[in-house]
Amino acid sequence: MKKTLAKIKYVVIDLDGTAFIGDTPLGDVAGTLDKLRAAGKKIIFIANNSSLCGVATAEKLESLGLYREGDYVYTSGQCAAEYVRKNYPEKTCMIVGTKYLKEEFEKNGVTIVDDMPDIAVLGTDTEITFEKIAKLVFAVKKGAMYIATHGDYTLLGYNVPLPDCGAFVKMLETSSKITPDVVLGKPNEYMGKRIMTKFHCNADEVLVIGDSLKSDIQLGINCGFYTLLVLTGETTEKTLKQSDIVPDFVLPTLDDITQYLDE
Repeated sequence: MKKTLAKIKYVVIDLDGTAFIGDTPLGDVAGTLDKLRAAGKKIIFIANNSSLCGVATAEKLESLGLYREGDYVYTSGQCAAEYVRKNYPEKTCMIVGTKYLKEEFEKNGVTIVDDMPDIAVLGTDTEITFEKIAKLVFAVKKGAMYIATHGDYTLLGYNVPLPDCGAFVKMLETSSKITPDVVLGKPNEYMGKRIMTKFHCNADEVLVIGDSLKSDIQLGINCGFYTLLVLTGETTEKTLKQSDIVPDFVLPTLDDITQYLDE
């Protein structure tokens, strides 16, 4: 792993379950991140949770002592907004999500409407209501394109598992017989390609670190990145052995990476 890490320029790090759980940093993650920066690695925080915008996510990381000047944050909400701007610049969007998700689309110049949209977007909505869900279903049934910011079923960090965007996608599939035309976020390779485009980097210069095989590690595999699984969140040694998804490296915690850095 030391030889691989020496040529890595960009370290893409998952948040919940990797860097922290809820509002509690895992181990000495702040010190570990500083050592990675000192070794010349660009830190890119990546999150499927689209309830916060990139700025708000950075503010949370800063409050936990994890964010430094020069770091970058990229969420599935940012990815979705950029996807619409790039591929459907003239289309209107209905956003079923928080005010922060709407802000990401507004920043990208997307026109947001409450009714009769060209595109209906479903994100991590911690303010979900029946009315919002009904509007999305009606819009899709009337012909609107349907985009989900990501497919994660569960939100971590609340002491108990809570439903995330993918759970609402499944609910609507079961109840209303609609499925997204596009599911963005991890592990969709579009998210990884956007990172490569933003930083003009090659796939073999990127290491993805995360706790989820299906989300973080599969993203890396889809994009040709190196992958490091940490066992501080979703994945256990047992589920790893049972999985067909195989990371390049496995460590107990993110802190353990420091032993492989050049002194």
